[in-house]
Amino acid sequence: MSTIQKIIQILIYVLLLAVLLIFAMSNNEQTVSVKFLGWQTMQLPVWILVVISLIIGLVLGLALTTGLVLKANKEKRSVQKELKKVKAELNRMRNVPVEEESETETETEHES
Repeated sequence: MSTIQKIIQILIYVLLLAVLLIFAMSNNEQTVSVKFLGWQTMQLPVWILVVISLIIGLVLGLALTTGLVLKANKEKRSVQKELKKVKAELNRMRNVPVEEESETETETEHES
């Protein structure tokens, strides 16, 4: 499956989930007020607060994930650069002629 198809599939699932969530929550007309760190909201229906919380969570999750992905991509590029250098060195070493016997090995054999 291509990347575009995966993105479209995820978007369809998210939209379906959003429609189901809004439908289920819109039938609940109970109002509440949220008090958090000394800050208090006005009276709002529960479903609106749930949707706001969902959106805040999605944005924070996306921001954190984006940071991690960028860090991983940077590390991947540096590892690929190092791999390229190592491969070039390996190719240079493969092209070096191999001597049949080194002089030191020949001398030790003559001494014994």
